[in-house]
Formats: sequence, structure tokens, C-alpha cells
Amino acid sequence: MAASTPELPHLFRIPLEIRHEIFEYASIRENEEAKNLFRKWFEKKDLAAQLVNTPNAVVGGTGRNNDIEPDDDEEAAEEDDDDNDGEEEDEDDEQDQDQAVDGDGDGDGDGDGDGDGDGDGVDGAEAEEDEEEEEPAVMVQDDEADADGDTAVDGDGTATATAPPGPTIFPNRKWRHVPKFIRITHCPPPTNLLLVCKQLSQEALDWYYNVAVLNIKGTTSFMHPTFFEESLQEITDAAFSPMENIRKAEVELVWDTAWIRTSDAIDDIYQALLRNRVQFIVGILQHAPDLKDLTIHWHDSAEDGESTVFRTDLLDAFNHVYANSQVHEHYIASDFEPRAKSKEGRQRLEYQQLWDAIVSGRQEF
Repeated sequence: MAASTPELPHLFRIPLEIRHEIFEYASIRENEEAKNLFRKWFEKKDLAAQLVNTPNAVVGGTGRNNDIEPDDDEEAAEEDDDDNDGEEEDEDDEQDQDQAVDGDGDGDGDGDGDGDGDGDGVDGAEAEEDEEEEEPAVMVQDDEADADGDTAVDGDGTATATAPPGPTIFPNRKWRHVPKFIRITHCPPPTNLLLVCKQLSQEALDWYYNVAVLNIKGTTSFMHPTFFEESLQEITDAAFSPMENIRKAEVELVWDTAWIRTSDAIDDIYQALLRNRVQFIVGILQHAPDLKDLTIHWHDSAEDGESTVFRTDLLDAFNHVYANSQVHEHYIASDFEPRAKSKEGRQRLEYQQLWDAIVSGRQEF
């Protein structure tokens, strides 16, 4: 008697387009945004490393403050009716950038060992901010005991010692900066859906990698190249890295030719930093064998012969990425003053803070 073929789930009786809508709905996470997925990933790794050294520790949670900054497009739309919040965010940005360089150079200051290095003298600002703002990894233990203080009494009158609770640990607050420069647009399908059957799992993952876009903001955290590079490299080198299956990626580069020309800044320094950043991003994207579509968004405040030559030469590096590449150019007038909460305005502020740090000797190369 021939063995009966197992019946496929009822989902396969539904048209494929409807199944895709089901996958999208099932992938929505309550109280969790896709843009924070990489932050959560780093925080969990951080906590796991701390638990190795303190097995009895109590995990205090991840992303407890959710204190990253809103998206640039959200900021621009809400600028008129959200001025007070904008002032607070700008002050937070200034605090992030105005700190001095510390001894280890990357400013990680955490116990997970994944960000320590000899330092390149660029990332100290974020480090000291994290060291000052970070809550202690080991909190004071709660002295919970019975009325007599040290022991609990069973019903038969036998005294039994109760183990003191372990220290409470939290992830390093530096990970809150990760969504500023790398994020993904969709949450993956839930595990329960992937476990229904192999065919459904393959179909759901195929849908996910067709819609999810890896977004890298290449000029964000311009003052902190070590933290930027080590974070992206760690994602790429992970055992189950999303880079292995990612099919779509976007790179955003916000340049400011007009400001560099009119300020005291030395353009060679800024151009060299941007070239290094682009070369690193290209190297990361080359570790995505399934990458099919690459979109580059170029923002600048000038569109003339000199700036065009620089842009063309810079973006030529992306020709070494094996994907269908498109470049979308966005320009503002050279005499236009960008709004403080726009992406151009925030980037101009960061460039200015970088130059101020160089002049004051707080930033070295």
C-alpha cells in the first residue's frame, strides 16, 4: 500500500498574492519597529557576553529607552509643530558630538569585547557620552528577605537559606546609535510561521528578502568611523548574517559642497573621509552574494563641474558591487540654508562639529 502524501496547509489554497499579504501582516511586531532590529541584535549579544561573566545576573531588558532620533522625513514633516522637541534633540546631538576622545579610540566602554581597539582618535566623542549616560551594568541588589532578615521558614519550621538575587544588567547605551546608520525596512516572518512546513518557510523567506531593503546611511556618524565600521563588520561576519540573503540595498550619502567651500574646513580631509567610508561600504556589500538591486541616493548643495567630477569618481567604486545599481541625485541651491531638522541640516551641523573638533585638537587623523 502506497504511503499517503501529507496534506499541505490550507494556506496553499489561497492565491500567492494573498499569502504575501498574510506574511506581511504576520511579520508585524507589537511594540517593535523594523528599524530597531539591528539595535536589538547588538543588545542581545551584549547581554549574552555579560551573562558569561555573571551567570546569575538578572537581565534588565533591551532598548529600555528607545531613544534614537526620528527619521529625517518625519523630522521635516513635523518641524513646524514640533519645535520644542527639536531643540531637545539638537541639544542631545551636540552632547553626542562635543565629548573628547578617550584612550581606546572607539568609545565602546562596554564589557562585550566586540568594540575595543587601539583607537584611531576619531570615535571618542560617542564613547564618553556613553560612559557618562550609561546606567551601571551591575545594579544594587534588592535585600528581599523575611521578617527575620536572612532565611525563609518552611511550613514544618525548617529554616532554608534563600539565594540572593543576582545583579541586574543592561546593554550598553552605545547601541542606540546603530539605527542612525544601518537599518532594515521589514521585520522577518515569525518563527511559528516558518515551522509550519518547509515549503511555506521557503516561500515566506523568499517574500521577505524580496521586500526587505537594507538601508545604510553612509555619512551619518561621520565623526565616529570606528564604531560605524566595527558595527557593520560584525553584522557581516555573524554566523547567520542577513547580508548572506539580502537582495535589495540603499546607500544614502549626504554631501555639502557649498558649506565646505565657504567654511574654513579643508576639503581634502572631508573628501578623504568620505572616500574611506564609501570603500568600506562597498566591501560590506560585496559580502551579499544575493544582492540584486542597489540604489544610491546622492545629496549635495552644489551641481557644477568640480562637484560632478568628485561625485562621479566617488560613486565609481560602487561599480565593483555585483548588482543593478541606480543613482538618484538630490540637490539644494548653494545659497539655500537647510532646515535644522532636515537631513541636509543635520549633516551640515555634523560637518561643522567635526571641523570644530579638529581645530580644537579634540579630533586627530
